[in-house]
Amino acid sequence: MLPIAAAREKKRPYFLQFLYNARPEYAPGYSPLETTMRIIRLILGKLILLFNWAFAPREITRDAASQASIDAQTAGLKLYQYEACPFCVKVRREMKRQSLHIETRDVKRSESAREELLAGGGNLKVPCLRIDEGEREPQWMYESKDIIQYLERRFVTS
Repeated sequence: MLPIAAAREKKRPYFLQFLYNARPEYAPGYSPLETTMRIIRLILGKLILLFNWAFAPREITRDAASQASIDAQTAGLKLYQYEACPFCVKVRREMKRQSLHIETRDVKRSESAREELLAGGGNLKVPCLRIDEGEREPQWMYESKDIIQYLERRFVTS
C-alpha cells in the first residue's frame, strides 16, 4: 500500500489504493481490481447460462419435409460465439425459437475456430455468423441484431 501522502499526490482516495496496487501474493499477474472483475464476469456468465436454460424459448414445430428443407439451407451457416456472451445467447435463443440447426463454434475454447474467425472475418468479435452460399465467397455478419434480422428474413414463415 502507498502511504497516505503518496495517495494524495496521485489524487486517488486512500481507501481505494488497494485497487491500483498489484499484489502478486493475492493473484499472480493480476491486480485486485482485475481479479475482482474476472470473478464478476464469471458469476454473471454462469447466471446468464442458468437463466437461458431455465427460460428457454419454445421451438417452432414444422412438418418433416419443411424442417429438412430448412436444415439443408442452414448447412452453410456457422455461428462463432462465446458460450456465456449475452449477445451470443440472444442469437442462440432466436435460433432455438426458429428451430434452426446452425453449427456453433466456441471461439474461446477452440483455437481452430478462433483462427478461422480471424482469417475469414478479420475481427475476433462475437457473435459472428458465417454465411457460405457455395458459389460466392463467404460473408461474415457481426452484430447480434443484424444476425437475428437476417435469420428472420430468411427463415421465418408468415
